[in-house]
Amino acid sequence: MSGDDRLRELAHLAGIDSGYWDIGGTYHEASPDTLTALLEALGIAAQSETDIKASLHLLAHRDLSRPVPKTLVVRGQDGALALNLRQNQLEKQLSWTITQEDGTVSAGETWAGTLHDEGDRALEGQTMSCRRLVLPALPLGYHKLAVEIGNDRLETQLIMSPTHCYLPPAIANDERLWGISAQIYGLRSRRDQGIGDLGDVSLLARWAASQRADIVGLSPLHALFLSEPERVSPYSPSSRLFFNPLHLDVTVIEDLEQLAKEQSAQPPWSSNLVDYRAVAKTKLEVLERVYAHFCSLQVNDPDHPRVHAFRAFRQSRGTSLTRYATFEAIAERAKSYDWENWPAGLRDPLSQAVRDFAHAHESRVRFFEYMQWQADIQLARAAERTRADQMRIGLYMDLAISSHPSGSDVWSAQDTFARNVRIGAPPDPLGPEGQEWGVVPFNPRRLFDLSYMPFAELLRANMRHAGALRIDHVMGLQRLFWVPTGARASAGTYARYPIDDLLGVLALESHRKRCLVIGEDLGTVPEGFRGQMEKERILSYRVLFFERNELGFKRPHDYPRHAAACVTTHDLPTLRGFWSGDDLKIRDQLGLCRSDAERAEANRERAETKRLILEALSREELLPPQIADLALDDDLPEALAAAIHAFAARSSSALFIAQIEDLMRQEHQVNVPGTSTQYPNWQRRLPNPVEDLASSAAAQAITSAIHRERA
Repeated sequence: MSGDDRLRELAHLAGIDSGYWDIGGTYHEASPDTLTALLEALGIAAQSETDIKASLHLLAHRDLSRPVPKTLVVRGQDGALALNLRQNQLEKQLSWTITQEDGTVSAGETWAGTLHDEGDRALEGQTMSCRRLVLPALPLGYHKLAVEIGNDRLETQLIMSPTHCYLPPAIANDERLWGISAQIYGLRSRRDQGIGDLGDVSLLARWAASQRADIVGLSPLHALFLSEPERVSPYSPSSRLFFNPLHLDVTVIEDLEQLAKEQSAQPPWSSNLVDYRAVAKTKLEVLERVYAHFCSLQVNDPDHPRVHAFRAFRQSRGTSLTRYATFEAIAERAKSYDWENWPAGLRDPLSQAVRDFAHAHESRVRFFEYMQWQADIQLARAAERTRADQMRIGLYMDLAISSHPSGSDVWSAQDTFARNVRIGAPPDPLGPEGQEWGVVPFNPRRLFDLSYMPFAELLRANMRHAGALRIDHVMGLQRLFWVPTGARASAGTYARYPIDDLLGVLALESHRKRCLVIGEDLGTVPEGFRGQMEKERILSYRVLFFERNELGFKRPHDYPRHAAACVTTHDLPTLRGFWSGDDLKIRDQLGLCRSDAERAEANRERAETKRLILEALSREELLPPQIADLALDDDLPEALAAAIHAFAARSSSALFIAQIEDLMRQEHQVNVPGTSTQYPNWQRRLPNPVEDLASSAAAQAITSAIHRERA
């Protein structure tokens, strides 16, 4: 066997694919440099022949080298533990103890040799007997299992999980629900603060409920970079565990004194784009004064209920909150989030230097914790608004695929991430050269070692006040496209993840939080993956523009039941922009069209797609009578916009989601994939305040059409 063959074998054992098929059917073999870099990112030595041989030996025997697995995820109530026993242990008594989450203890014992025999295997000259210990029925949850054989004692994290994710009663009963999604930063209201906030969300929820919607979907609320507010992508956050304080409604914080003065001090926000730097400056100044008032309350009335509530919040979020707040305080002081270039002592969150910094700047650390507390209060209030208005799902949150390498998540838990790689995508029509998204993946080996607790914590944080959670690029539960740092995107390959275990944790947390799960499964989807999503009751994400077959657009009854359907998404043109070709013009202006032929083909395809949409509407008898000419003007008629939404809403899918940009007839899309500074991504504001929806004929026409189809 050659050195390259051994490297590929090692990669296979470690869960790294030796190549990949792109969406066009072309196979790309990963280079030895790529495989070596990805193995090193997993913590597996592969730089030399000696390294590779040693690592091969370790991985080939990893399951046998430990008598019991470190973590065991059991789906349903009945499970069994695989034991790897030495021959001399078969004659000994084996005892086990299970300590449940609530402290309940159960125990048992048996002779090891009487356990069900799963066969023998060799380990370094020894014969290991694989035996099966049947576990008692246990409640769902995170339990500890201890096994003792003679003087040996080992523990396993035992995770008892449901067989599938939670479904709200209405969906379980085959009702078809619908809702409205929004980019939170783009929301406007008449008490405008320069950026959309949770007060605007409550206004939107109230209006949506009046239209008999059951969901309000939001773009990711993840914490970004407060000291560098121009870093605006919610899909490249500093932390997925915490909230962006710029989305706080400062006018409703109880500690805000002289409300009228604070409101009048705000500048008139008239721009159609969010000025993040100006918003951050204004809001943080107000929040600092608000926090100063709270500090005086702590001193003057330490037993005040709000003082106790803040303390309880800090305790509930624990070490993660402290590290996040400390990170923000250090970054602010250092005037940089590039933590790998901070003074050496501050690069390690466990160091004495970090503890000393947190102590010396305790008030500033508490300020960042205080903002997270206020965000939690306001998010809970928005969720309560949906319940008060009898929405059957409520807030629909969005979880980004991962975090930026210079953010607090990675600094706080460095060994949990594969830091020298980035997540991306293989070549496809949206990215012919492949994509590199600038975020770092979880290290799957460390997730297992840590009993998937980082993943569970992430889910809890994002399901905290959610009725539904959208998981961006949900295929990441099975595999992620890893690109070595600094390499071109197409040079990457896939790293596999323990999908069955991760799905078990996801199902458990979704039931505990009574939270529906929606998986964004666009792009290159592994074979069989959507079937597994359906089995797990994870709703597939179905976009009208992509739901086609050889005859044109799929008929609504051909959509799967376990799906969330929509017309378009934040990464695609708005409906009006699609009809006018605005997105094609933007791509041309940005130099993303590589030739006149490509430009002409894109325009031809667009005209053909519009024709097929009209045909689909006609088949469903939804084409408005006044829309008879297939050679439509570029401006989308309101009646046609309502008809297209009615077509998608007629689908068999459990959910239908309409974009607020389409209700307000916005033309420009909010994000152009493949661009960064060339286009104002994640900055575009809605043309009108949320309050104007009540008097908007266009919005009313669309929501009425949707309700007729979903009722």
